[in-house]
Parts: sequence; structure tokens; C-alpha cells
Amino acid sequence: MPPNFYFDRATQRYRDQQTGRFISQSRMRSLLGGHINQVREDLATIGELLINGRISLPTWEQETRTALKALHTSSYLLGIGGEANMSQRDYGILGQQIRSQYEFLRGFAEELIDTGMSEAAFRSRLEMYAWAARGSHEMGKLEGHVRAGFSWEKRVRTKSNSCSPCISYAAVGWQPIGSLPHPTRDCECRANCGCYKRFSRGEQRPEDFLNQRFGWTNLDQLRIINNGNFRA
Repeated sequence: MPPNFYFDRATQRYRDQQTGRFISQSRMRSLLGGHINQVREDLATIGELLINGRISLPTWEQETRTALKALHTSSYLLGIGGEANMSQRDYGILGQQIRSQYEFLRGFAEELIDTGMSEAAFRSRLEMYAWAARGSHEMGKLEGHVRAGFSWEKRVRTKSNSCSPCISYAAVGWQPIGSLPHPTRDCECRANCGCYKRFSRGEQRPEDFLNQRFGWTNLDQLRIINNGNFRA
């Protein structure tokens, strides 16, 4: 948990320890991004050791695994409000996410052995592994909001050059919680996805500009927009 903050379970928001005021969502995203950047630099340093022949491939893979495990764990914890809010279900979700990252990394290592790749491609791919931790953060946020009684979610874009699926997810507005894919999932942006989710309580679907003017786009329409690739 960030220093001088505390987590309000009812609102699923962080507050300033001294003032009690909410920490803005943009600041929280900035803190997450700063943490990911730190680990990204660590991964780059480990990668340079491999490029320069100073460590072996198995050592590189093990050190990268260790860094990724710590990164995804801290990102999930930030999303759910800290270790005090972790349940057995959370440990299971996080464990599966980390295992998936290990599998991707194993494939990465095998590709280096079998076909190799340019140094530029290697460095670029390492960056994607770091930014994929945003998906773990969103997983933690979803679990916390479900337990706190939130009913609705919507995808919000932060990039002007989002892929078509991300544009579609944002366009449908508020949907039942858990029905939209996590950012970094089921989109062409993958780890570069800049989207995040917002959540709302209440029995009624929250009002939205598109709701007022055009009526709601439902998930079946979204599947058509994305050529059937969307998985709720």
C-alpha cells in the first residue's frame, strides 16, 4: 500500500492518511505506472546482462521470473487494497496469473534458443512483460468491488490510438460487473492497453451520455462489432 494512504473498503478508494480525502484515480494510475517503470528498468538491466553474455539464459529466466512475480503481486495488492483484503480466492487468481506469465516467459526463452531475435525486439518484448502487470491490478480492483457490493462497470480509454476492440468496450458504457474483459485482455493492444475500469453501485444502470441519446449497446452487439472474438 502506498505510504501515507489507507484503503476505504466501502468505497474501494484510497484516502490520504492526514486529510482523509480521496486519492484521485489518476494519481493511483500514476503510482502504478511509476512502480511498473521501476521494475521495467530492472528487467532491462537483467536483459542487458544476457545480451552482453554476463549471465546464462537459465539465470536470466530465473531472475526475470522473480521480478515478474513481485511485480504482479504488488500490482494485484494495490488493486484490492492491500494484503489485509486478500482471500484464498485472491491468492488463487493471482497464482494463476503468475503461472501464465511464467509460461509466456518460458516460450520467450525457447524462442531465443530456437530462432533468436534482434536486440531491439528483445528489449521491446521485455517492456511488454512489465506493462502486463496492469492486468493484474485490474483483476484485484474487480474482486474488491464485487465484494463491496458494486453492480456495474465500464471501460475507460486513456489513449487516443486504442485498438478497435478497446474502442468497442468503452462504447458500450456501463455493463453488469464482471462482464467486460480486463484491460490488456481480448484486445489488440495487449500489454500496451491504456484502458481501466470504473465501477458503480445501485440496482439501476448508471446514466450515461450514450444511454440518454441513443440507447444502450448490449454485449451481443459488442460481439458482432468484434467479429465474435469478445469473451465475457
